[in-house]
Amino acid sequence: MRLTREQVLAAGATAGVLLLTLGMVLFFGVSAAAYVAVASILVALVGSVAYTWWEGRSDTSVQGMKLGLLERVKERIQKLEAELKLAEELVKTQHLQEEVKEVRARLIKDGLFTVVFDVNDRQVGRMTLTAIELSVRRAEQKLRSTEAVALAEHAEAVEPRGRRMLENGERLRDAGFRVGAELEELERVLGITPHSLAESLGRWERLKDTYMRLMEVCVEELEYLIEAAAAGGRKVEPLMERLQVLRRHLRTPEAVDELIALRAEVGGMLARPFTKLREQLLGHLTRVKELVRGDASRVRELEERAKELREPSMLGELSSLREECITATVELIEGLADEVERMHRELESFGIRRRWRKPQVPESARTFAEFSRRALRAMERLAEEYDACYTELKVMSSYPAVERIIERKLKEKGEVAAEELGVRYAEEFLQRYASMNKDVKLVRKQGRLKVRRG
Repeated sequence: MRLTREQVLAAGATAGVLLLTLGMVLFFGVSAAAYVAVASILVALVGSVAYTWWEGRSDTSVQGMKLGLLERVKERIQKLEAELKLAEELVKTQHLQEEVKEVRARLIKDGLFTVVFDVNDRQVGRMTLTAIELSVRRAEQKLRSTEAVALAEHAEAVEPRGRRMLENGERLRDAGFRVGAELEELERVLGITPHSLAESLGRWERLKDTYMRLMEVCVEELEYLIEAAAAGGRKVEPLMERLQVLRRHLRTPEAVDELIALRAEVGGMLARPFTKLREQLLGHLTRVKELVRGDASRVRELEERAKELREPSMLGELSSLREECITATVELIEGLADEVERMHRELESFGIRRRWRKPQVPESARTFAEFSRRALRAMERLAEEYDACYTELKVMSSYPAVERIIERKLKEKGEVAAEELGVRYAEEFLQRYASMNKDVKLVRKQGRLKVRRG
């Protein structure tokens, strides 16, 4: 008969106490032996209690480890089963699901789980930790092998479908749809290498979601363009009906071709109004740029943006740019008018008063062409007045120095030509001198100032 560990420890402790008591009797007498016997009994009791506590704690810890291993493998089996069912969208996984069922059945057969796949607590309590670890390790190895096969098959199925989505998106982009952000996301997700079946499934879902978002962007853009064509008086009901049907079948292979066809048709409707508005905008901005006195960077930026809009389907963007152009033009007119008024005040400090009336800033117009005519007329008047004031201010600020040159020339020769002054605005200086000195006259045709005779 094989003794348990507890029996061996009890026998050893008893023998030790008996030998110790016998030795005390032989060497120290009966009274000393009695003390030793009592002390030994107390030590044995304390040791027994301590051992029982430690043994119970050890058993609890081991049981916890057993349950942890079994819960882990159970969770992994259930997770893989769910993933294999999801993977059936692209690949056949029935044979792999059978492999997982075999793993489940083996664990039940080993007594680790009940038939409903709950942990068999009673049987597990009787099994060693080593035996359970062996069964779990064997099950996990099989699960890893099964998942690896599923991952390879699923990733292989995802790749061509993802590439086809990307190609469709590129076709739509080339047709004029604004799907750049969605294409970048498709490329990014396609570049991801999955390392588990869960990652491959997630990658496929993200590809599908991104592709559907791309298709919805195209539908919304078409709706906007059709509404723009309707606003221009075009008959768009058939197009809108086709678009509504298409919205319900965006996942079909024909959806991309239909989107491109619809865009081409509505683009044809928008070609004439788009071309007309674009030419009006560019012509207006070109003239405004010539009339600006100061920083023209804002005008140049608007002009570049207008040049970049080349497709009739971009009528919406062109219309938005038209509003920006109107706002910028009004601001430039107001700014130029303020500058002219400032120059008038500066000229008044020189005793010069110019007759001038501030042009009215156009606030509203029925069409952009009407606004452009009124705005450019106001800017032309302002630019002309600005140039005149600018010249007068330059003349007045430098007049004292140039006046001395004129007087010297007149004393020397009795006359002075504009080119002899060697300064800008030479004729204006001569005219100014003539207006302030009655003893000279200005011969405009010759650009010459002469002393009056007699």
